[in-house]
Amino acid sequence: MQRKITRSRILTIFAKNALRKGGFARLIHSIAGCVAMAENALFFYGLLTTFVFGCINRNRKLGRPHIRQLVIAARALFAISLVAATYFSVTALGQVLQA
Repeated sequence: MQRKITRSRILTIFAKNALRKGGFARLIHSIAGCVAMAENALFFYGLLTTFVFGCINRNRKLGRPHIRQLVIAARALFAISLVAATYFSVTALGQVLQA
């Protein structure tokens, strides 16, 4: 009979391996590194979004057409936002239904 692999089981295995290899400090350091990487990604995402929306707003006020690269960047940001919102919604729904 196979055991069901859950996210908490994977995290438990990861924590045990990290504790064997370098102790609790190494585990905390690896988690802090992931958090710092996520913070940097969100910061640059915010900067890019602010820049793109600012350019679009300025072009609209001046009555100029948008350049192709700006439109592509805006659509890419929209796609990234849509994927992230869908992922977090499905994850939250999974947590609610699991309880």
